[in-house]
Amino acid sequence: MKLPDDLHIGDILLYNSADLTDEIIDVVSGDDVAHVEVYAGNGQSWASRNGIGVALYTFRPDGLKSVRRLVKPLDEAAAEAWFKTVNGAAYGWGDILANADIQTGLPGMDCSHFAAALLEAGGCPQFDTSYPKLKIKPRDFKLSLASYEIIF
Repeated sequence: MKLPDDLHIGDILLYNSADLTDEIIDVVSGDDVAHVEVYAGNGQSWASRNGIGVALYTFRPDGLKSVRRLVKPLDEAAAEAWFKTVNGAAYGWGDILANADIQTGLPGMDCSHFAAALLEAGGCPQFDTSYPKLKIKPRDFKLSLASYEIIF
């Protein structure tokens, strides 16, 4: 697979890197996937990057562990419309702590909650509506039945 040329809009990008935030998420989630982004096309991805926040970023191959392709196409217009409502939001440190049952009320979105909401807005929900949104972790995207793994 040639990256990012062979990626499709809506592909779920699962990462792990050596930064402190990923290491904390590794411990909290008990998995080697600590970050998730959604491919937006044209060498870019929608994401809430560690410590930075929500934006459209240049695709990065470093730390990419797995790619999952949606079973049905993402409604790009709906996903983009939703993205515009949260673009520039702070990174969700409170979301990270909520995964460890520590409620802070801090504003922002972590990568998992951002990706889940973007995909849902684009008509491709990854999780049942009864699944607690603040409990979604990057590793949960590996378990979702709404996508399948691309072998590369």
